[in-house]
Amino acid sequence: ASATERGMNDRLVERALARMAATGALLTPERNGARYALYPNNDRRRRPLARLSAEQTRALEASGALAREGACYALTAAGRARVARDAA
Repeated sequence: ASATERGMNDRLVERALARMAATGALLTPERNGARYALYPNNDRRRRPLARLSAEQTRALEASGALAREGACYALTAAGRARVARDAA
C-alpha cells in the first residue's frame, strides 16, 4: 500500500475507534465475514458508521485496542487511551 493509502486507512481506523469510544458500539462482523462494521446502537438494520477490514480489526486486537466479545469486538481501556491521545 502507498503512503497515501496507509494514511487514509489510519484515519479510517482512528475515526472508527473514536466512534466506538463515543457510542459504546461494538464492531460486528458483516455477513460475509471479510469486514467488520460499526452500527449505530448496534442495530444491524441501519447503515454502518464505519467499516474495517478483517486485517485492520485483527491488527487492532493485537495492539490491545480491541478485545473479542463473542463474534464482536469491543473497545478496551487501552483503545480508549489511544483515542484520547489521538484527540489531544
